[in-house]
Amino acid sequence: MMPSSIHQTRFADVQTPMCFQESVKKMAIVLDIIAQLRKLRTQEQLSLNMPLHSLSIAIAGLRNLEMFQEHQLVQMIKGITKASNLYFVEVNTMEDDVVSSIEPNTLGWHAVVVVNQMDEK
Repeated sequence: MMPSSIHQTRFADVQTPMCFQESVKKMAIVLDIIAQLRKLRTQEQLSLNMPLHSLSIAIAGLRNLEMFQEHQLVQMIKGITKASNLYFVEVNTMEDDVVSSIEPNTLGWHAVVVVNQMDEK
């Protein structure tokens, strides 16, 4: 029986513990992408609010690449990084020599960020 007052409710009895490990992992990677991009902009002495024409995120593994195809995650990354176009590129970190970089092109600035902290489980 529930108490008649919220002040007497034992929340440990009515709450369901939740664990969102996959979301925590995704957000850690998003934070890593943002940190790398901020570092690149600072190195090039660019404003952190400057829009990017495009951002390519290099990811190792098809499973990891599929994880980033969620619309909400794509929109969040585009909004935070101010990227007009967002591309995900699958790379083999053992064979491909891809490094994070930012450079101008004819349409604006293009950045490449390498995600290298994903664990295959």
